[in-house]
Amino acid sequence: MNFDRYLAAQRKGGNVISVVIVSFVAFMWAATLIDSAFDCGWGWDSQILWLGPLMALFTILVRFCAMAIFKFFGGNL
Repeated sequence: MNFDRYLAAQRKGGNVISVVIVSFVAFMWAATLIDSAFDCGWGWDSQILWLGPLMALFTILVRFCAMAIFKFFGGNL
């Protein structure tokens, strides 16, 4: 396998995983907000309201660091 194609696949995988994690956290955050605002009784844990943004920011930070590492390796071919 060509190293450039390998790095492109790794970048794509990192982006997909980041989008999945942030989407899941956003869904949990929205469901908790709706549950607490309208008293739906779904039983969502209210801690996600303050932990959700932190988890999303950490995921974005990890993605940024991973892309920097991939760029470093791509530049050193």
